Parts: sequence; C-alpha cells; structure tokens
Amino acid sequence: MPRPVTTSPTARALGQQGEDAAAHYLESCGYELIARNWRYGRLGEIDAVALLSSAAVLAFVEVKTRRAASAETPFDAVTPQKRRTLTRLALAFLAEHPQYQAYSLRFDVIAALAERGGLRLYHLPNAFEAFEFDL
Repeated sequence: MPRPVTTSPTARALGQQGEDAAAHYLESCGYELIARNWRYGRLGEIDAVALLSSAAVLAFVEVKTRRAASAETPFDAVTPQKRRTLTRLALAFLAEHPQYQAYSLRFDVIAALAERGGLRLYHLPNAFEAFEFDL
C-alpha cells in the first residue's frame, strides 16, 4: 500500500514563496491577477488565474517550486493527470465566471527554482492545450 505523501512545513513555505514570486512576476509583466489559489470542491486548486488584457488572454497558471538540487524539474511535475485536472478546474472557473469566456484561454506553468540567493523563475506560456485530453 502506498504511503501518503506529506509536505514538511519547510516545503510548504518554499511553495508559498514560489507562488508569491510568480504572482509578482505576472503583475510585473502586465497581467492582472483575477484569482490565487482558486479551489473547486475536492477537484483541486488553480494556483493563479491571470488576465493579460492587451492580448485578450486568460491564463490558468500552475506554479511548481523545487530546490535547485532536486532530481525532478518543476515542469516534470505537471503530469498528464495534473493537466487533466487543471483543464477541469479551468472549465469550472469559467462556469462560475462567465464574463471571462470570451477571452483566449491558455495554460501556463511557472517553475520556481530555489537557488542560493533566492528564487529563479522560468515561465512557460501555453505549456499545454486543454483539448489534448478527454474530459
């Protein structure tokens, strides 16, 4: 039987730092944060929903934070199952916020690597397409 995964307080704090840094980064790039840590029941959470009005784009953003010495890259952590869940969450978000349905939709991933001296962010816009998966 698999053991449950637990997150140490240090890992949780690091993850929060990554999400905060990603939010500041998005705002500095001209995005308006519509929601952070948006939850839909037991389905899960979207780390950030960001609007880029100049391009009429609504981005659903997954933030993955890792220590630089980690064997797995943050992008590797966005598995097909996670992509499927994010797609479902995005549909739920749009159902609850129909005013955003006219925007082009995009799924972005921001990787935050903890290095000496702070976090280094890598933004991958349009990391995957929603239509790749059966809902």
